[in-house]
Amino acid sequence: MSTQLTLADAPVVDPHAGERDRIAATIAAVAARHGGRVSTNVVREALRGSVDHPRVVGQVYRSLRQWGVLVEAGAERSTDVAGGNAGRWVPVYDYVSAP
Repeated sequence: MSTQLTLADAPVVDPHAGERDRIAATIAAVAARHGGRVSTNVVREALRGSVDHPRVVGQVYRSLRQWGVLVEAGAERSTDVAGGNAGRWVPVYDYVSAP
């Protein structure tokens, strides 16, 4: 008797889980230090040199917004010279609650 496995039978493994957790923890720490306010500029500086997959940062922000943890509270000018975004408007968030 042969058992045929499909992709749906495979265990789900997130190769970036540790990085996602570290980014989320950094965002929470920035919020704690700044009265619940999260500046993407401050988070970027806190993460500088510790993120192997920069796209994961945006994915974490998107997830936290979808879960209602981050709520847009305004905007500020980006200081991201290395990423070519300096001077562009970027959101500032209020950290509402952990999921």
